[in-house]
Amino acid sequence: MHGRLAYVHDETHNHIEVQIKASTTDQYRQGMRVALGATGASICPVSALLNYLTIRGNCPGALFVNENGSPMRRGQFVLKVQQALQQTGVIRHHFNGHSFRIGAATSASQAGVLKTMIKILGRWSSMAYQQYIRPSTSAAAAVSRYVCCSLPSTAVKTTSAGSPCHKWP
Repeated sequence: MHGRLAYVHDETHNHIEVQIKASTTDQYRQGMRVALGATGASICPVSALLNYLTIRGNCPGALFVNENGSPMRRGQFVLKVQQALQQTGVIRHHFNGHSFRIGAATSASQAGVLKTMIKILGRWSSMAYQQYIRPSTSAAAAVSRYVCCSLPSTAVKTTSAGSPCHKWP
């Protein structure tokens, strides 16, 4: 994201709106307001952002700042996230700047969010959003089981436990 960010939230903490003044997905540099909804769960974007703002300070300007108060650049942000992930045991190079878009699109798809809504929320003007949706391992395995089970029984070899293992040539 380029430019400076502003945020507003209602007093009930049901949601927070982050004003993105410009980004690479905003071709006309009109800006956009992104709403983050409260979940009431242990992982809540509203609670997390309010906690961050308590640490950061409630002053205007860029949402993510360096210790000296200067706006954090995209590369600096990605590096900070990679370092935090590495401290938790995640391989840091598996994360890049697009990981948030990939994760959001994938999570929304798995939650059953309509594809048109994924496209709108991700600010995609084309069908490119589909390239960001990653199937889970269990979903990929389910496809294999479905394909295998839909074959005629004579085309499937079974294991000693009776479960299909692969298609005969």
